[in-house]
Amino acid sequence: MTNRQESAAALRWFRWVKKRGDAKARSQVGWILEFEATNKQASAAVLWYFKWMKRMSKQGNAEAQYRVGQIFDVGRRGSVCVDDAEEVKWWRKAAEQGHLEAQLALGWEYYYVYRNERDALPFHRMDKYEVDEAYNMAEAVEAVKWFRKAAEQGDEVAQSQLGDMYIIGEGVVPEDDEEAMKRLRKAAEQGDGWAREQLGDMYCNGEGVEKDEVEGYAWLLLAEEDAGLIFDHEDLEKRLTVEQGKKAQARAAELRRLYSKQSER
Repeated sequence: MTNRQESAAALRWFRWVKKRGDAKARSQVGWILEFEATNKQASAAVLWYFKWMKRMSKQGNAEAQYRVGQIFDVGRRGSVCVDDAEEVKWWRKAAEQGHLEAQLALGWEYYYVYRNERDALPFHRMDKYEVDEAYNMAEAVEAVKWFRKAAEQGDEVAQSQLGDMYIIGEGVVPEDDEEAMKRLRKAAEQGDGWAREQLGDMYCNGEGVEKDEVEGYAWLLLAEEDAGLIFDHEDLEKRLTVEQGKKAQARAAELRRLYSKQSER
């Protein structure tokens, strides 16, 4: 199909769902159109979808509020302009209702502002934030607040990020190796590759836990194999004996079996 034919087909599908589909179906089709629409008719459908989602948002639908925040975050094909204040407003409404993705989105939004990481922000924001310690610390409070709420719902990314912050005592989070280990282990057990790598390093360095390079190497291997990450283990491998290396390999296999079974429950 040509782009025009694909857009026409998507638009016909959207119109059918608009008349007969439920709210979830409408949301899914509209989301597809936002990224796939290529002609004026399909772009009009995207705008209709945005208006419909905003109406649902005003009725208190948390998923719709989150979607509207996403749309304001990056804009959509010239139909909806980027608006940071609107983005945060709608994400906050959803987050306050317990919407996990919205809580995580707010956490990252405030975290990047706190860190003043211009390269991590979309282009339209690069000249918006100036270095202001008091302002940025207020943002750090908000970042930790929403990461914690997402972590309370079991989100491994939020757990991993909090653990990372506790390692160095970042922002309003104190340096606390034990708390870092607790957070990272929860995330690692859920399959977060970054948390597994950090956990491995902590075992190897004896931070927040008794030093155990075999256990640390096992977690590093698990992160590398299951998350597709690549680490430089040369120094560690030189320190380990052949027997210790085999034990680490066996431990990594054991951990993989254990946590794959847990994820299937």
